Amino acid sequence: MTREFGHPLRTSSSRIKPLLESRKTRGRVTYLTKTYGCLQNSNPYNFVQVLEVSRRSEHPLAGCKLLLLDRSGNIQSVYHPYKLITSSYYDIFASLPPIIPDGPVGILGLGAGTAARMIHQFWPHINLHGWELDASVVMVARQFFDMKELEEGKPPVNGRSAFELEEDASQLADEGSIITGSPGTNSNDIGRLVVHIGDALSCKAPTEEGFAGLIVDLFSDGAVIPALQQPQTWQHLREQLKPGGRIMVNCGGSCVEADGKHAKDGNTTMEETIHALAKIFLNEVLRFEFPGKSNNSVALTGPSPDCQAWEQALPITLRDTVYGWLPIY
Repeated sequence: MTREFGHPLRTSSSRIKPLLESRKTRGRVTYLTKTYGCLQNSNPYNFVQVLEVSRRSEHPLAGCKLLLLDRSGNIQSVYHPYKLITSSYYDIFASLPPIIPDGPVGILGLGAGTAARMIHQFWPHINLHGWELDASVVMVARQFFDMKELEEGKPPVNGRSAFELEEDASQLADEGSIITGSPGTNSNDIGRLVVHIGDALSCKAPTEEGFAGLIVDLFSDGAVIPALQQPQTWQHLREQLKPGGRIMVNCGGSCVEADGKHAKDGNTTMEETIHALAKIFLNEVLRFEFPGKSNNSVALTGPSPDCQAWEQALPITLRDTVYGWLPIY
């Protein structure tokens, strides 16, 4: 069965307002069990909140902790202690490792570590470097989103990747299947997350060879940051890649609601971001557009991958991410 992407998180700026407003409607409660302190006064960058939705809720985010930044009421990170798949663009990010060379992966716009956690669980050998401008966000991520586990290089459940555990379940369902192992578990080495507090666009690759991949998820005031609409930004990031490396970018979409009366609409910003990317990578830019009204788009640089090989290299729960990619021209 094909999953419907974009629900419940249609974009990094998915709005929490409907969840808050539905707490008490006709006796049906979306139990918002905890609201952790707002760090507004001590924080020059963001209005930071962490919400926890009760497991008893009927909402798709039941059992999740949510990171909200700025006043737009947008979800920036989601964490469920027992569930990895988000049915959102984070699943797209987690599909990147099979189509890039060996080497470190950079995450520009770390948030509370949703993308980092997914990659670590599925591909535990990969060393991750995450950039987050706001030290308050990193503090909250360590306190409420278990990001310390990623920094310490804690092995996945029972020392096995989520990929291997999924394959075990498939084997139990089909005794004739053969477990071949997964990319990322051929080595006994466990990667870890290195957190950098500062401007993500000033990032430098940790090795002379460069990054194997970069994941770009940079929003401010509910919108894709303006620097991503400038070709020189992508030129700098391209220079941080090793040969064969790729960049995957959350470009937003019409569902992005920026915090400000004079802000551009999300669709315009998305198109300008993709256009700037294409000026540097020319005809090697692919686009994945989520179905439905949200039209959230993710872009991928590099030549079109072999989709069949890519699919086979992914765990079953991520294979829906493969066949929606189309060249932008």
